[in-house]
Amino acid sequence: MLVDSSASSLPTLPADVQPAVLQEINLAELRNGSASEQQKLSQAALNDGFFYLDLRHPTTQLLLGQVDPTLQLSKLIFDHSAEIKNLFDVDKISSLKTNGYKPKGRNIVNKDDARDGFESWALPRNGILKIGADPFPRLPAVKEAQNTLHILLESLEDVAQTIFRSLSDLLGLAPEHRLEAFHEPDKPSTSILRLLKYHARAQGASDPLIVPHTDLGSLTFLFSSTPGLQVLSTVAGAAPSGEEEWAYIAPKPGYTVVNLGDCVSMMTNGALKSAVHRVGPLPGAGMPERYSFAYLIRPNDDAVLRPLGSPLVSSRGGGMEPITCADWITKKYKVLRGDDRMRRDDDQVMTGGRKAFV
Repeated sequence: MLVDSSASSLPTLPADVQPAVLQEINLAELRNGSASEQQKLSQAALNDGFFYLDLRHPTTQLLLGQVDPTLQLSKLIFDHSAEIKNLFDVDKISSLKTNGYKPKGRNIVNKDDARDGFESWALPRNGILKIGADPFPRLPAVKEAQNTLHILLESLEDVAQTIFRSLSDLLGLAPEHRLEAFHEPDKPSTSILRLLKYHARAQGASDPLIVPHTDLGSLTFLFSSTPGLQVLSTVAGAAPSGEEEWAYIAPKPGYTVVNLGDCVSMMTNGALKSAVHRVGPLPGAGMPERYSFAYLIRPNDDAVLRPLGSPLVSSRGGGMEPITCADWITKKYKVLRGDDRMRRDDDQVMTGGRKAFV
């Protein structure tokens, strides 16, 4: 992924802001086995960890039709009073943070203890798709949106299977090691739909609203119509050692932004990239109130994160101790919440070992 000043035609970014250049992958053609789309996915997964996924096809109109209602739901639930929202405190009702509300300022954004500028609300995939019997306490508005949320998540699960199959083919994985086998749609997982409200920032503010991080999952599908998402990108013409800077990802109507997360990166010993990203205001422009939502797909509850056997994986050095997704979630949230002991020693937990957050 490169920062490219020639790409200023991408929408919604000012002309003087250099956007990140991402692969654009057509989902319908990828499903049909297009070699060119599979090659684009390979390049994105092995080099960048981020790509645009084109959903503008008749077969995905039902999925796209749920985007605006979900954003409207997000605005509705965040408009509730703090007293009501705090009844659903995510740290109190969900040990793995899969269900409930996080207020602004609970997470750190740097080592000086600056705090985040966003609210979030996690909704459990198990509860929405009625997998397993875990309790699912929720607002009435969420109950009323059940059909919309069910269609959205069921559709994105299907999209994820297409991506997992292509990546498994790329890696030459044996049947029992294929990524689909660790992400079965009918098995319980800690996957979540995360609704996000970023608070407005005045012009001149430059601090990020969320700590630089890699995602706690395998695949993330992000939907937003407002710029602010930034990815740590290699600068065009940089030395092989890789000078990096933050580049903005422009929203594109009819597309979702997809990024790979820690779990698939750990299962491939870093062959698949989990890219560092954050959200912050445009240079000199501040940020309006911003809503988005992300679906974070995570492995089955019984999956263990360990390098899989593959020609692309086995030749790589390093390695890692096997860990369950649940244990990885616990470790990462200790960093996010600002535990002193974790914060000083485990930057790699927050950014996948790529770069210390500052």
